[in-house]
Formats: sequence, structure tokens, C-alpha cells
Amino acid sequence: MPEHELHERVRNYVTAKVPSLHDRPRAVIAVSGGADSIATAALLIESGVLVPEQPLIAHFDHRLRGDRAAARDRAAVDELCRRYAIECVVGAWDAPVAGEAAARDARYRFLAEAAHAFDARVIVTGHHAGDQAETVLMHAMRGAGLHGLSGMSSDAPLPLPHGDPPLRVARPMLSIARAELRAYADVLALPYVDDETNADTRFTRNRVRHDLLPAFERDAPDIRSSLLAIAEHARIAAAALDAIAAPVIASTGDPNIICVSRAALRTLTPEVAEHAYRLALVRLLGDARDFDRRHYATLVRASGARTGATFELPRGVLATVDAQEVIMSRGRIVVPAIDAELEQALPFAGVLGGWRISVTPCGEVDGADEQIVQLPADAVMRRRRPGDRITLANGQHKKLQDDFVDRKIPARLRDLTPVIAHGRDVLWTPYVVAVAGADSRRYAIEAKPVVSVPS
Repeated sequence: MPEHELHERVRNYVTAKVPSLHDRPRAVIAVSGGADSIATAALLIESGVLVPEQPLIAHFDHRLRGDRAAARDRAAVDELCRRYAIECVVGAWDAPVAGEAAARDARYRFLAEAAHAFDARVIVTGHHAGDQAETVLMHAMRGAGLHGLSGMSSDAPLPLPHGDPPLRVARPMLSIARAELRAYADVLALPYVDDETNADTRFTRNRVRHDLLPAFERDAPDIRSSLLAIAEHARIAAAALDAIAAPVIASTGDPNIICVSRAALRTLTPEVAEHAYRLALVRLLGDARDFDRRHYATLVRASGARTGATFELPRGVLATVDAQEVIMSRGRIVVPAIDAELEQALPFAGVLGGWRISVTPCGEVDGADEQIVQLPADAVMRRRRPGDRITLANGQHKKLQDDFVDRKIPARLRDLTPVIAHGRDVLWTPYVVAVAGADSRRYAIEAKPVVSVPS
């Protein structure tokens, strides 16, 4: 195929499928030294998707193939950078271990660091149509659901926690065949290295590439195109499920905690509820690796478990059942306790227990999100105490403990909940405004949970 036709295909694919590469952003291009990544970088520049001043070439040495192989890889990368006058950053794996997943995670961590240092928001990889077909077939062999059959996304969040600002992974070559990339590198006389480990059929992907797919092609010559079509249809279906599941999930402002509404889950079928939990895990962790149907079934059961129940999941995720939500967190939620002796005069602004509180005299706020409450001059903010009582708007007098129980506030959260009190009379909690006695001033109160607590 003439080069200009390949350039046009790449430009059209980026326009349609890779929004993070629009407008020629600063980007980090991952280049190993192999034909796929070398050709990817050249294609993006020759086609005009990126200009040489904007990308950074990032080369990562996994230190798994020896010094001689590493030197050949680096020489190919250096030649590419000289050809296009592109800056290059090189990293190496400090503690290499066996395993494709560990190598991938180490590489992505390096790429994320390079992107942040370069002030880039996009990481570009050279994954192509052949990689996509292999990925879909491998996932099908494992019994994957819709997301597995979707294969790799052309534009997706970086698949591991990486801080702020958020990073994207762009795969602009998913419509280009492996042979086309190699031929393009040959036409431009760009040197590249053939990694001998790519022929090692001890690895699952290599067996799929060299043995299984060719065997299928003898009876189904269009198997690769069919796998790409499956990926596209699965991606459309998964996006539709995402739209249904997304309202069930709420962020907390804490990147280590995400909440799933129990009431909303009850409106979903078990299959869609599993999808909602998967979406929550992706938001929490960056991807849902290591989670399978057993774990999703456990989470669906958690939706109906008793308040306070906890479920331990892979990668340190803990699911904690609250009255209204299942809280999914990286490790146990640790909230600083409110000092039992604390009596904070008003006004007040800050964090107490599980809440961020602002209590401001009226006239000093805009009134957009605040409650307006009348309070005695010597009212204080503190945590609950034995004997506290509350008078509700209907005139009912209750012990504060009974009110918390009736509102299904989990026991673990009760001493983490600030109250405003006058003596033993509680006048305000994040859940209710009580009937106050003699008042001297009107306050605007805004309360937001730092971690999930039932509202």
C-alpha cells in the first residue's frame, strides 16, 4: 500500500477513535525498538498526527534479555530519535521478575513518570490489529465477558493508579496490521529489532499468534477480521451497560474510596449489578485485572449482606457494607476519631471525623448549598456523648443514640459524626436539624462526607 494511503487511514482512525490525540497534544510514545513501535512513532509524525516538537520517545529496558539485546534495542530507538529530532528518555527495571503482568506494570509506571515530567497527558503505544485479534481470542479462551471480548480500547485511562493529572493510553494503530507496520518501517529504512522472545511459545500470546490463529485460518480465513468485529460489537454493548451502571456509583473525593448504592443495585439484574461492580473497580484501581466471576458474585451478595459486613477481594480491595451503600476501598478505611473532650466554639471550618464541616454566620455565605440553622450563642461542635438527646421538628424527644439507630447509621460511624450541642441538647447532626431553644444567631451549615456515610 502506498504510504500516503496509510497516512490517511491513520489520520481518519485517530479522528474517529482516538480523541486524546486530537489537536496534536504533548504525548509520550512508548518505543521498544521493535518494528511495531518504531513504525508507530514514524507514522504519527509522517502523517501529521503529531509534529516532531511535541512527542517524547520513552524507551524502557526490562533487563530480561541481556545487555547485548538491550544495546540493539537502544540503537534502533536512538536512530529514530535522530531521524525526527525527538527527545528521548530511557528507563530500566530496577528489580526485574518473571511474568508478563509484572513487566507491563513496571513499563506503565515508567511511562507515567515520563508523562508527568514531560507535562504530557497521553501515552501512545504501538498495539495493532494483530495484537487486538490475539487479545480477543485469548480472553474468549478464558471465558471473559463483554469487556474481555472488547479487547483493547483505542483511547482509555492508564491501567494503573498514577496520580494527577489523569493520563490516557492511546492506541492509534489498532486498525493497522502487523505486516503493514513492518513494511512501512522498511520503506523508510528505519532500523528495528526482532525480539527473539516473541517466538517463544511458552508464552500464551505467542502460542496464539504462531500456532492457534494460523490453525483457525486454515478453516476460517477471515478469523482475524471476525475477532476485530467481535471486539467492536462487544465494546458498543459494554458502553451501553456502562450508561446503565454509572448512576449506581458515586465518588467520595477520596481516590482510595468509591461507593455503590445498595438501593440502586436492587433495581438491576444480577448480571448488570456485576457490571456495575466492575465499573467501580476500574474507577478505583484503573483496571479490573485479577477479578473474575467469583469475585463479582461475592460483591452482588454483599449488596444484601448485613450492615457492617466486610469482604476481602484481590489487590487489597475491601468491600464494606453500610446501611445505604457498599463502600469499596483500597485497604481499610481509616478515619481520625473525634476527641471525646473536644468542644469547638462556632463558627468553624474543617474536618471532624468523617465530615468536612463549615459553620458560618449568615451574611458571610452565598447560601447555595448550606442549611440555615438558629443556634444559641454558646453552642459547640463535638462528638456524641452518653445522655445526649434531640428534639425533632415534629416535637418528638429522642435519645441521640436511638435516632442514629433509627436512621441506620452504622455503629462504627457514630463516634465519627460531629454534632452541634447546647449542654445535652443536640441541635444539629449531618442527618437532621433539631428544634432549638432560645437562639441568638443564625448560621449557615454545610456538611460533606470525607468518606461515605449514609445521608
